[in-house]
Amino acid sequence: MSGGDGHIVEELRGFESRCCRLQNSYDRLQTERLQFLRTIATIVGVNEPCENNIRDKIRDITNHNQALHDQVAQLREQHHQEVAKHRDQQENSACRLKNEEQHRMNLEERLEKACHELQHFRSEHTTLSEYLVRLARSLCWSECTEPPAPGSDTTILSETLLERAERLATHHEHHLHGGCDKSCWEAINHHHHHHHSHSASHGHPPKLRRERSCTDIPLKESSTLYHMQRKVRVLKEQIQRRDLHLELLRRKIALLEDNARGRATLQTERDEAMHKARRNSKQAERTTQQLAEVKAQLAEVKHQLNEASEYKITALERARKCDELQSRVCELETERERLVGQLAAYKSRARSAVETSHDRRVRDEHTLSHLREELNRLKTQLADTNHRLSQLQVFRSSVAKLLHASDCSDSDVLQKLQTVCSGHHHLAHHHHPHRHHSASNLSRRYDSSSPLPGGDLHVSRYDDLAATTAGTGGGSQTLGCRPLSSSPVHGRRYIDSGFNDHDHHYDDDFDFHKKY
Repeated sequence: MSGGDGHIVEELRGFESRCCRLQNSYDRLQTERLQFLRTIATIVGVNEPCENNIRDKIRDITNHNQALHDQVAQLREQHHQEVAKHRDQQENSACRLKNEEQHRMNLEERLEKACHELQHFRSEHTTLSEYLVRLARSLCWSECTEPPAPGSDTTILSETLLERAERLATHHEHHLHGGCDKSCWEAINHHHHHHHSHSASHGHPPKLRRERSCTDIPLKESSTLYHMQRKVRVLKEQIQRRDLHLELLRRKIALLEDNARGRATLQTERDEAMHKARRNSKQAERTTQQLAEVKAQLAEVKHQLNEASEYKITALERARKCDELQSRVCELETERERLVGQLAAYKSRARSAVETSHDRRVRDEHTLSHLREELNRLKTQLADTNHRLSQLQVFRSSVAKLLHASDCSDSDVLQKLQTVCSGHHHLAHHHHPHRHHSASNLSRRYDSSSPLPGGDLHVSRYDDLAATTAGTGGGSQTLGCRPLSSSPVHGRRYIDSGFNDHDHHYDDDFDFHKKY
């Protein structure tokens, strides 16, 4: 019973320690929950760490984040539209620049081709000038000593040389064919007139034509007329040359004006193209700068969204943790109530167990008092038995001395005593039959063939006592002697108490409390 009470007490102590640990865990969780609410309140900017205020603040932050997300989506859409618009403008500007560049390249090709043609014309003009100078030298014309200047017209010089060649040819024919008729000169004049009309029809100025031939003028007037005609012709040639030179100068001025206008137009178009390119490049730079600003704003908004999402995730995690802690607190409360109930039940059971153990202890004390009384009685009996055993030892030593068998064992002493008794009984039976009943009690007790009067009383013998004490476990040892006879013995023997000479080591001061 004491072991069961100790087990219950140990269980009660274990439950009490478990309740203390649960209470400490509950207090710690409450402290952590309060600290967590304070941290959340500090983060979201709430004065009091109240769950409702924190939830309202988190809801406001979530709504603000959603509004920022919508604004970012709208800004992103506007940014995409502006990027598409700027891309279209850049593509249009690139197309215009490409077209202007192609037009410029075409104009440069035309200009280069015109330069090549001008160079070719200049080389041809130089060749023609050299040819005309050589021709003038061949015709012995002293007025043409050097080629015309580059860019000057050679038409007057060529017409003059042609006229001189005609005159020389006519003069040579006049001297060679002085008798030619008038029809030949008319044919020549007609051919010459046709040549002048053909030259005039092709844009050349009209040439001087002689009205009369040298043959029609008398010889005395021929020299004077020739000189006068030469002067008139020279004057006409100078006038025509000046007119032609003025016309050529007008044409050249018109051509230069056309070239200047073309160059001015090309320069204007080039300037306009360059201005458009600069304007498009500046617009592209402004667009790029705006795009960079929009990207920076978008990155900042994304960063704010990431921070808001992180705050939202942290708030959700902490709210979930708060819910878990709240559920854990509820579970701990339920567990605490259950354990308090179990503790009350265990206390009632312990109280009943203590009362039952008290009753059992009272009964055990009563039983123990009875056992002590019985022990005292057994101690008294043991002292009496030891006293009888000492008397028996004294008797045995007396019998051994009488038989002169002090050093012999009990079986030898008994055998000798039996032999003496048998011999005594035999002698008494044959010589003194009338004294049969006066024999000693010792010889009659060890006589196996003659039972005592009143043989219905069964008394244990010495050799039977050893076997009895060995079977009951009374603490004695077996003597190992054989049985003397099978007849019952008298009950007034010293060994009828159940002790022998080997069982005399007993402790009279045995303490029952030390064992139990």
